[in-house]
Amino acid sequence: MEIIAQTNVQLYNQLQRQHRSTEELAQVRRAYDLARNLYSSHFQADGVPFVAHVIGVASIVAQLGFSSDLVAAACLHNVYTAGDFGDGRQRCRTAGRRKLLENAVGQEVEAHVHRFWALLRETPTARLATFEHIDTLTPQDRQLVAMDLADTLELCHDLGPLYYGDNQWIVGYVKREGAALIGLAERLGHPELATMLSSSISRLLSATIPPGLMRANSSQKYARQEIPRSCMRRPAIAMSRAMRRLLRPVRKRASAIQH
Repeated sequence: MEIIAQTNVQLYNQLQRQHRSTEELAQVRRAYDLARNLYSSHFQADGVPFVAHVIGVASIVAQLGFSSDLVAAACLHNVYTAGDFGDGRQRCRTAGRRKLLENAVGQEVEAHVHRFWALLRETPTARLATFEHIDTLTPQDRQLVAMDLADTLELCHDLGPLYYGDNQWIVGYVKREGAALIGLAERLGHPELATMLSSSISRLLSATIPPGLMRANSSQKYARQEIPRSCMRRPAIAMSRAMRRLLRPVRKRASAIQH
């Protein structure tokens, strides 16, 4: 497997070396252009621009030999979770959001992104539940599971989580499930992906970094949007997000009482 691309140009060059058609290249370009817009000013907890992560996932998927519509979907695979659609909402796939993707990249690519969310992201337990039933999945769903493994590989291959403020959500995950993830890649028919996962997880769990390189905000776990000083959120969206933050503890208590 080649080096995992981290820029759009590196990805385009890889696709050309794979002799992808002009139409395929244009499809991936459209997906990147949309990702660049929806992930604008988003940075992972290690400070890396978020769009570099989705490009990396697309690079891995392309090197697995997947079709261009899946490579394009990889550029947008978690957009319903992390993208900024300008609607002030988070972690949802509304009709308006789906239509925006369909208009930009086509129905087939959007369908992959939509299915990825439903299969692997909609609930906290969706991913592991899907993994447990891998042998009953359709060929398309198995490819989406491979895309999820590519997501994990991309996060780990450069030791990025070691530079997070709080990395236990990913480090703890690969420590607990690493062997299962590697075995899953093998069962899906991707031994090279399994080898790279094994190597990356092993290095992540054994490496250390100097304290001076640790994230200043020791509690930052996930990607976040850092709005430039010359810009600001629309008041209605800022108010909506503030209200959701205030109501979150109330909803958690209500949910606990119901259960």
